[in-house]
Amino acid sequence: MANVTAKGLKILMSIRSTKKFAAAVAVASALAAASAASASIIEYTLSGVASGTWLSGIYQGQTFNSQAFTITAMALTENVGTSDSNFFSVTNSLVFITLGSYGDMSTNTTTSSFLNRNQGRFGFGLGTGPSAALLGSFANGAFPTWDLQSSLGPVTGTAAWNSQNWGTTYGALRFSGSSPVTFTATVVPAPGAIALLGLAGLANRRRR
Repeated sequence: MANVTAKGLKILMSIRSTKKFAAAVAVASALAAASAASASIIEYTLSGVASGTWLSGIYQGQTFNSQAFTITAMALTENVGTSDSNFFSVTNSLVFITLGSYGDMSTNTTTSSFLNRNQGRFGFGLGTGPSAALLGSFANGAFPTWDLQSSLGPVTGTAAWNSQNWGTTYGALRFSGSSPVTFTATVVPAPGAIALLGLAGLANRRRR
């Protein structure tokens, strides 16, 4: 259990819906089944305060201002790809968003995490690869030498949000404007991922 991040444990233990729980188990299962000994889960965590709008769902039409948020995206390090030596991306296996008074939710659309070394910029995209529609990104001096596969941070910056929607279990959510953010990337090595899977099974038995 020592290799499991505190954030990962908190997410798994706080999962309530069957869909979110199944997604978490799928992530851990995929990693446990990976043949490469170096395979790992990596968590990209972005937090800060932001404003935005609900475009659909139970909160449709509501706007929010200066709400604390945390976006936690999980991916497999072995799936990180590059189109050249400067642009890296990976499809997120699981994404959770915590937003102020709205609480915890998971995403139900395909998103990716990307790194542009030339611009020194990390961000999230709607879709996969270089053609993903930009959800939001920010720059930091640590990014030009990073590889999207190793632990980093915390680092800070100002995120710029684009006019794309996060599809969530509560509806379509759009962040707007810009906001100060803190970013951390944390690797969970393969033994820790297997421990996550075991914890997921324990949590599932407790829910029955």
